[in-house]
Amino acid sequence: MYGNAMTPRRVGILGMIFSLGIAVVAGMLIPQSPTAILGALLLVAASIGFAISTTWLYRKSWEKDSWPTLDLSAARYKRRLRRVAIFQGFLTLVLVCGAVWDATQGNFGMLLIPALSIVNVLFLIRRYRIAVSPENTDESEP
Repeated sequence: MYGNAMTPRRVGILGMIFSLGIAVVAGMLIPQSPTAILGALLLVAASIGFAISTTWLYRKSWEKDSWPTLDLSAARYKRRLRRVAIFQGFLTLVLVCGAVWDATQGNFGMLLIPALSIVNVLFLIRRYRIAVSPENTDESEP
């Protein structure tokens, strides 16, 4: 009737729904002290199951070589890097402001997170400069 009933896409959707159900059950088990460890382990298992299920959504069939190709043009790669850099810059600004606020309140434990975010932005800028350098340009681009 439906051909191959259990395609990777269907299994991925069912796996995501099942993982969400397990995560909800885990969330109910965590606040109670006798079952807190079991709830935490179930939450980890649900997170892993959800991640695996989302990767199955991209497969066309269960054959070994059915993963989609990841051919990106240079222009598309540059646009993607630019969008990620803008988002990361905004996130870094928010994290630095939050860390300054925490430091003024006497909590210095959160200073590492914006520092790592700033390092990440610097690496992103470096990758973008490499992508737009003259030796990496494509003559077929408009």
